[in-house]
Amino acid sequence: MYHFMIGYKNKDKKEGNKKMKKILLGLVAMLVVLGMATANVKAASVSADKTEVKKGETVVVTVNMEEETRNVDVKLTYDENLFEYVKGSASSTLGTLTVNDATAGKVIVSGSNPSQGTKQVSFSFVAKQNTDKATFTASGLVTEKEEELTSDSVSVKVVEEAKPTQPENPTQPDNQQQPQQGQQQAQQTQQAQSNTKVDSNGNKITRLPQTGIPYAAFAIAGVAVISAVLVIKRKIK
Repeated sequence: MYHFMIGYKNKDKKEGNKKMKKILLGLVAMLVVLGMATANVKAASVSADKTEVKKGETVVVTVNMEEETRNVDVKLTYDENLFEYVKGSASSTLGTLTVNDATAGKVIVSGSNPSQGTKQVSFSFVAKQNTDKATFTASGLVTEKEEELTSDSVSVKVVEEAKPTQPENPTQPDNQQQPQQGQQQAQQTQQAQSNTKVDSNGNKITRLPQTGIPYAAFAIAGVAVISAVLVIKRKIK
């Protein structure tokens, strides 16, 4: 009986070890698969040549890859209410690209070149509406080695276009008004100087020559004489 119990325990222990080995082998296999999947995922990034644009301006969005590839498929999504894709603007060093832009808000590009690789694919968009944040997202990126690239996005702000300032005189710019105003002032000064009498030394004459009597006193005396003559005539009549 004793030997039977010992044998049963040993058998139990062996079966437990077998199960543990199977579990460990399964975990190792999972780690290998995950490692291979991670190795096939390469980093990619999305950038824009401007972080802020005005309505009507163009922004270039570029999908960047770490490694050069001779075959690429990429999808770029955007908000069609905020931006409009410039048809035919998708480009890369692969040369001619096949572009599917029939659906607003999405541009799908594919291309290949056996002799020329690329690390970038660029797209152009025109701003339509003001917004604090318009997002462009690249996804579904696949290279010639069937490597799936991680998706990425970039945001751009759209602001109102500044209105040009109007000059005070709409028919003439400010830089033309200033010379004309200077000419008018010079003409007025010249006219005032021509009406002012000066002596041989260039001093302004305020008194009658030789008498030294001020012009104002002379004018008052003349008025007085005329008034006296009129009064005498009335008395005579």
